Amino acid sequence: MPNNLWSSVDKLYEQYSPEHGKKLHDMFIREKKLVSVKFKGFDDENSALCFKVVNKKSSSGSPSLHNVLIARHPVKKVLTMWCGDSSVAKNDKEVESKCEFWRKFGVNGEEAGYACKHIVFVMQEMDDRERKNIEEMLGVTATFTPRGDGLSLALKLGKNVFLYGPTGSGKTHKVREILKECASEICKIHITDGLEDVDLLQKLLPETEGRGWRRLEGELRTAFNAARERKVVVVLEELTRSSRSLRNLLIKAMDKEDGTYTLHDITTGERVTVPAKNLMFIATANLAYSDTSELDPSLARRFPICLFQDYELEKEKKLLDARLDKKSAVKLCAVAKAVREQYRQGRLPYPLDTGSLLEWADLIASGIDIVEAAEVTWLYRVVERDNLGYPEVGQISAIMDLLR
Repeated sequence: MPNNLWSSVDKLYEQYSPEHGKKLHDMFIREKKLVSVKFKGFDDENSALCFKVVNKKSSSGSPSLHNVLIARHPVKKVLTMWCGDSSVAKNDKEVESKCEFWRKFGVNGEEAGYACKHIVFVMQEMDDRERKNIEEMLGVTATFTPRGDGLSLALKLGKNVFLYGPTGSGKTHKVREILKECASEICKIHITDGLEDVDLLQKLLPETEGRGWRRLEGELRTAFNAARERKVVVVLEELTRSSRSLRNLLIKAMDKEDGTYTLHDITTGERVTVPAKNLMFIATANLAYSDTSELDPSLARRFPICLFQDYELEKEKKLLDARLDKKSAVKLCAVAKAVREQYRQGRLPYPLDTGSLLEWADLIASGIDIVEAAEVTWLYRVVERDNLGYPEVGQISAIMDLLR
């Protein structure tokens, strides 16, 4: 199977998302299911995944239904998408609205080289994990490569982004690199335990020599004030560590109404209203860790684009090649992959993150033995500990077998 299984889909998304990006807020996917379709000119039936997209406010003013399908092209062997399929609509006995795609092409299962807003909406909802699920459902596989352009595209469209993934997978680094090319003002907020809503609105700092306190504007209030006149990107790092009061503040502040955002400053009683086009939010987070909370559904809806950031083994391999000989670099990559797989299967409480992997390599490059270097950098951080703090012997032994 070629590496470019998604090439046609990605090309359409990049081409038509700027055109349709502002028309998607009234849509949702009601359901998805496997169906059988026939491509034009072919007798054999093919499996396709059908997304039933509802547009709550169509051009007619009433809700409309659109069947957006994705299937593997029988000749080109890549995934292709189209909107509208008479056979699916007939079998479901539902009235399917004919959008611009249907009017232009009026065919089933043909790669038309065009994406209507309903296709773009479905593409936008696909993160890397969803792509893997689609491949499995359709019975196709590919050499999987993350899209990687989702964050850049979101910046162009001005869409809020939720970027999540395992600890140390490079989420913050990725955001930092993307924002280097951004002309907007950047406001970074690192969320820690104990940070409350008032801390983002106003801070009290002690004056020198015990002369009382002075008030300092909080980061979120500063960002809203700046967004009155210019574009601002607010980066919320470690969002799932936020307190309830902080989450409630963000839910209200990110509630777009009539093209504006409004911040309710409870410390002063003021309201700061800014054009939504001037303010964008990017959040990073770890999920499924004991010291984090799940993302509140109301807050999650404030981020229309959700991206998954996994460990990028190919990039790690290049960084290791610059530090070590080829044999050692391959060994470290194999260990990292094995440890992360054990973490995914629930056999280890933590993965081997990228930063620790590189620190391990640096020690080996300085002449320290591979096992000793692992012990002092990451080994005791990825295993379970008993109530007295002793590491789990069985897990240590299994990892030692990998290292030798």
